[in-house]
Amino acid sequence: EAIAQVTQECVEDCALKSKLCYVELRFAPHLLTGPGLDAEAVTRTVLEAVQISSHKYGIQVRLLLCILRHKPETAEEVLQLAIKYRKQGVVGIDVSGDDATWINYGLSPKIIGVFKEAHRQRIHRTVHAGENSPAEAVLEAITCLHAERIGHGYSVLQQPEIYEWLRKAPVHFEVCPTSSIMTGGVNLKSVSSHTVVQFAKDKVSYSINTDGPLMTGRWLQEEYRFCLTNLGLTARDLETSKLNAAKAAFLDNEEDRTRLIEHIRSF
Repeated sequence: EAIAQVTQECVEDCALKSKLCYVELRFAPHLLTGPGLDAEAVTRTVLEAVQISSHKYGIQVRLLLCILRHKPETAEEVLQLAIKYRKQGVVGIDVSGDDATWINYGLSPKIIGVFKEAHRQRIHRTVHAGENSPAEAVLEAITCLHAERIGHGYSVLQQPEIYEWLRKAPVHFEVCPTSSIMTGGVNLKSVSSHTVVQFAKDKVSYSINTDGPLMTGRWLQEEYRFCLTNLGLTARDLETSKLNAAKAAFLDNEEDRTRLIEHIRSF
């Protein structure tokens, strides 16, 4: 009941506080398991809660299942859950957790293997990298894990050659401005020094995201205001970020994507 309630409240906040019409929520099923509640039961509970709340608040909700870096033994089960429930609303997998561990330990071969299989199975893939790990971790996520999107990716500016390659690659960056400063992912020396400012200038595909609103205290509309008043992004930059997000959404039906893009452009 607690998982269902939290899920429904999250969807409500996404609709009412962030003013979203489409959202991809991510969670790690293995973080929510307990006596009599395995990872699949957790996933089903979240899916059922999403179905109820999405209809109630008029918002499309899809799910991303996270593999925890420090629990590579769960990777295969996460992939199998994504495959099993892909028609019920699970659209992809993610690697989450402290990416600073990449520096000393790299990524588990189990996780790499699972992502390669996800690519073969046409399960969408996003990877947390480049927040507290170097640009090389981002490059590995794209070349070895076949990541379509990168969570954070701020460190790419530290390696000009890698950044130039990434600028031309079909990859999207999920930028979380407030949390990037809180976690030290970005050292904000000046208004124009945030990575997202360079992304906007270079026309890199990026979107503005909240990461964890309970941690940052900001939902999406507040993130937008922060970007405008503190980072120097323009209203046009924010509109571009919304369109980028729609184009990078893990939607397999191109008609759905077209409708989403048209909906965003209508506002």
